[in-house]
Amino acid sequence: MKTSLFVSLTVMFYMSITCQSNFAQSAPADNDTTDTQTTQQLYNPYTDMEKLDLSSMTAEEIKIANQLKPILDSFEAGNRQQALTDLLTLSEKYPDNADILYNLSVFYYLMDKPYEALDAIAQAVEFLPEAPGVYYQRGLVYAYLDKTGLAISSFQRSLELNPDNPNAYMSLGKAYYEERQVDKAIETYKKANELAPNTASILYDMANCYKAKQQYQAAVRLYLQAIELNGSNPDYYNNLGTAYRSMGDGESAMIQFNKALALDKEYYGSIYNLGDLMRERREFNRAIPLLLKSIENNPGNVYAYISLAVCYEETGDLEKAISYYEKSIEMAPKAQWNNEAKARLKILYQKISPPE
Repeated sequence: MKTSLFVSLTVMFYMSITCQSNFAQSAPADNDTTDTQTTQQLYNPYTDMEKLDLSSMTAEEIKIANQLKPILDSFEAGNRQQALTDLLTLSEKYPDNADILYNLSVFYYLMDKPYEALDAIAQAVEFLPEAPGVYYQRGLVYAYLDKTGLAISSFQRSLELNPDNPNAYMSLGKAYYEERQVDKAIETYKKANELAPNTASILYDMANCYKAKQQYQAAVRLYLQAIELNGSNPDYYNNLGTAYRSMGDGESAMIQFNKALALDKEYYGSIYNLGDLMRERREFNRAIPLLLKSIENNPGNVYAYISLAVCYEETGDLEKAISYYEKSIEMAPKAQWNNEAKARLKILYQKISPPE
């Protein structure tokens, strides 16, 4: 039985976790994502035809592979819609070919059409039930759809069939992390690291896990290792900064946030983190413009509104303080810190309109 896919594409997969905290505490903006410089690959990364083992392929498979390759080249060159149209035409010609269905799923996945991707990979699984790659691709689609439990089972099945794929361990680790199964995530990343040592993204993801467990020394060590391997990713400096801040080392945190901004001046996580750190240090005139900028870049960060409300309250601009407290409550009505925010609002209302 055929159990491998002979042509595939490289896939990049991101997963983001935002830490929650009480109102009275700082809420660092983490960016717990895959290294943008290190792509997550499918079971068989994209290969040129001359690298394929043609001796193990039938004449029909070689014929299909020769038709697939220019379509994949076109897709990677940016001609996505035309490549998709061509691949759909090819799938009509060979409706039972798992390799075409598999790559059709990859196309849809990369074009933000997860339900079409899921339908295509489900058909591919039927034709290639022993191929690790189809389960890995299915896991990516499930993760995209926030069906984390199904993603975990798919990645696990892929690893049962091929226990030597570090990318499958990485994706499984992310899924565990998403489910807050942090200890399982760490063990999974350790397996990935054994198979692919000195991979910055693995060390970074593992560092995020240790930080989630409040084991900051271990997290810092791993962040620094990741940065040594890849010093061009602002995520690494930002999250290292949040670890330092959690340890009470504001000066080191500030250095790392500024390093992230040196790489990307619009990096909203570090803009917010710097602003909130300035608030904590009571440097409100420095904090306010940073927090306003962070909201401009990321309007969904409720903590920036809270931090701004505190800054405006402390500097005597009560109307703006009220506005930002109200906005924060509106954005997160069930948050733990709402009682404190409401209590602050009650005091501010009385200051603006004192009872007669």
